[in-house]
Amino acid sequence: MKGFIMKVSLVVGLLLSAISVQAQVRDLTPPPPRAPEVKVYDDSITFKVINDQLIDSSYCEICLYDMRRELCIENLTTGFKVLFYDENGMFWSSIWNGSSFYLPFKQKFKKGDYMVIQAFKPHVTNVSSGDRVWQHKTIEITYYLE
Repeated sequence: MKGFIMKVSLVVGLLLSAISVQAQVRDLTPPPPRAPEVKVYDDSITFKVINDQLIDSSYCEICLYDMRRELCIENLTTGFKVLFYDENGMFWSSIWNGSSFYLPFKQKFKKGDYMVIQAFKPHVTNVSSGDRVWQHKTIEITYYLE
C-alpha cells in the first residue's frame, strides 16, 4: 500500500511539473506594431519669472507660461539651466531637473545682472499624462534683475 501511494504521488508530482513547465513556454510571436507617435507642437509655452527675490533673498520662482492663455501651467515640467551674467560675462550657472520651479541660490546678485533660463530639450512634459508637448526650438528667456 505504501508503495502504491508513493507511485501515485510521484506521478502526480511529475504531471504538475510538466504542466508548470508547459505554462512557462515563451510566446515568440512579435507584438503588434505601435502606432506612430503624434507630435503636438505649441510654441506659445515659455518660462516666466513669477517671484523675483534674487537681489534681496537670492531666490526666485518661475513657471512654464502659456502666452496665448496668459497663465502658468502647473502640470508641465522640463529640465533647464540658469546662467547669470554681469558686465564681465557669465559668473554663475546651475542645472535644474524641473521637479521644482522654486530656485534658491547661495550667490548674491545685484541690479544690472541678468539671467538666462534655457530648457535642455525642445519639449515639455505633461506630468499628469506623460505626454510631451514639443516646441520648434528650446525655450529660452532672458530676465534682467532690477
